Amino acid sequence: KNGIIAGVSGVLLNKGKHERVNVISILAEAHPNYPDARAAAAAIEVIALLLGLDINVAPLYEEAERIEKQLQILHKQAKPVVTADQTPGPMYG
Repeated sequence: KNGIIAGVSGVLLNKGKHERVNVISILAEAHPNYPDARAAAAAIEVIALLLGLDINVAPLYEEAERIEKQLQILHKQAKPVVTADQTPGPMYG
């Protein structure tokens, strides 16, 4: 897929290209609104594979599952809060 790599990863990849230095950035597809433990576990799994390390990531995925279930519970319990600033006013004044 095409896209933009921003932040430190983008800077390092760009600098490596221009200075002919090998650079790698591990990117994991993550939820945009909260820290994503499953994505972090996937990134660690790839790093272990690239470095030839034997890292058991099963506990990380189990923890990610627990976190996701807790987030689902919290999401269901959450009720929308409307403050005075958010209430729509009259259309013309």
